[in-house]
Amino acid sequence: MVNVLSGPVQELLMVLIQNKNGKRLRPKVVSSYFSQNKTMNNTTWGSLIIEELTRLGTYHFCIAPGSRSTPLVAAIARHPKAQAHIFIDERSAAFFALGLSKYNNVPAVMVTTSGSAMTHAYPAVIEAEAHNIPLLLLSADRPPELRNTGANQTIDQNQLFGNHVQFFVDLPCPNSHFSAHNLVSLIDHAVSRTQNGPVHINCMFRKPLDPQPTKLPNLWYDDGPYSRLVTIQPQTDWNVPAHKRAILVIGMLKNQTDQEHALLIAQKAQCPIFCDAASGIRLNNIPNTLYPIDTIVQFDTQRPMFTPDIIVHLGGTFVSKQLPKWLAKQKCPIIQISPVQKRTQRGSHTQILASIPQDIGTLTHPLHVHSLQTLIEERIENACLKDFNEPSIIRACTKSLPAHTSLFVSNSMPVRDINRFARTHHEWIRIGINRGASGIDGIVATAAGWTHASKNPAVLLIGDIASIHDIGSLLQLSTRKIPLLVCIINNGGGGIFSFLPIAQEEDIFEDYFATAHKTTIALITRAMGIPSFCIENHPDFQHALSRFHKNPRFSVLEIHTNRSDNHRVHQQLNHAITQTLSTFAGST
Repeated sequence: MVNVLSGPVQELLMVLIQNKNGKRLRPKVVSSYFSQNKTMNNTTWGSLIIEELTRLGTYHFCIAPGSRSTPLVAAIARHPKAQAHIFIDERSAAFFALGLSKYNNVPAVMVTTSGSAMTHAYPAVIEAEAHNIPLLLLSADRPPELRNTGANQTIDQNQLFGNHVQFFVDLPCPNSHFSAHNLVSLIDHAVSRTQNGPVHINCMFRKPLDPQPTKLPNLWYDDGPYSRLVTIQPQTDWNVPAHKRAILVIGMLKNQTDQEHALLIAQKAQCPIFCDAASGIRLNNIPNTLYPIDTIVQFDTQRPMFTPDIIVHLGGTFVSKQLPKWLAKQKCPIIQISPVQKRTQRGSHTQILASIPQDIGTLTHPLHVHSLQTLIEERIENACLKDFNEPSIIRACTKSLPAHTSLFVSNSMPVRDINRFARTHHEWIRIGINRGASGIDGIVATAAGWTHASKNPAVLLIGDIASIHDIGSLLQLSTRKIPLLVCIINNGGGGIFSFLPIAQEEDIFEDYFATAHKTTIALITRAMGIPSFCIENHPDFQHALSRFHKNPRFSVLEIHTNRSDNHRVHQQLNHAITQTLSTFAGST
């Protein structure tokens, strides 16, 4: 952490400043001394920060307006390359910025005023840290002489996010002792640190805050930034060691390049593949992929079909709960290739810290994977054709997606059902999820940021509780031209709790865990001016999906389902797939 002339240090410097007669300046005179520095006023300071950020390729600024941040916001508003996204509340702004950053793997910037404003970004910061998403936070702040004095809208913003950010700096108020060269080089360093997660820059400003005449100093030699950090990871040819029974597993992949390379490896592989939804490529055409992962690996633990002699793991963590457990029980080498280092609890594990290569050689296994998955697909399809239920909603939605659309998926039930039942064989579809901390907060705003960054239509699959949790974002997005279809699966509460042992405690389950409600969310979003429709059956759902893909616009579909029925359908499907696995295992 770096703290530049903050708090007591700056106060001490101010006290030591003397006038021409050698007398110490009174606090009011000291304040005037800094604010009257014509070469570095608030406007110049804010303009330098925004100019350098745009030169670094950071163009998206998510702003929750306030007075103290005027020098930053005015600079954004008047910069020809800056793209401003204005939000009423800071939490929506933070998650929208997260969605922008997540899709592009380039930091978006959140800008707030002083006081409690930036604290509302905490959940988004936690998600960015856990998922190593680049995110830059610019908070305005009062000057040091107002700290710890009870001044209005003033809190201790110094290291507000603790060790959840990669880098923090407490900038002084604009002054002649901190040069323009120092300022822009510090911005360059801060942005470079976002490669592994969020960064927080706290910007102190004294009044006057309104824009002043300014002319930026000539610091740059060309159109690029003041300084650059270039990270080179040399591409190395690498082949899997000799094997006869390989398994390929694909977990969390951070950026599109890694996803494209993993897809090339998977399409070449001639072995069983477990491609988790966290990879972002779960819906793409991978001939030997097997799902539902949890059911298959649980069966294999009891009746081994795969007995691998090597496992290659591309990327990081999984949505699947059972896959890590299965990996931990395998008696073979596991080679993981990932640019992000995480501690592992698996034996015989080798981690290669690198971006995903385009080729690792051919992976082979004698099992007839395609035959097995065809049988499983038939079971799932038959069950989904009978009734309009949550698995059938997942199937219909993922089947309808045109190439180069995006799918954003909420945590809780939707992302698990995507892992279990989603249709594959698409040309190119990216899945987005907030699976760092796996919360249900800010899902709508993140999906909207993701969609805006993609420049293509997208569909969001989300549950009712997560929708209600982020209802404020729906209001703020209602007037924006973002081609996002929000599909709300409303089962009247937290459906995932029906799969836990607590569901047997009937006297407390509904009120204390399922958080049962009778809200029709489409009525609320319709009052916001959002085109909203309630869906009751397959034909209506398919028609609504088709209508959106032909004319994409921000809209809401609410599909009512039954939590008890959903639990029963999942159990029946799991039993049917287990029977299929048993029959297949007996014939091989």
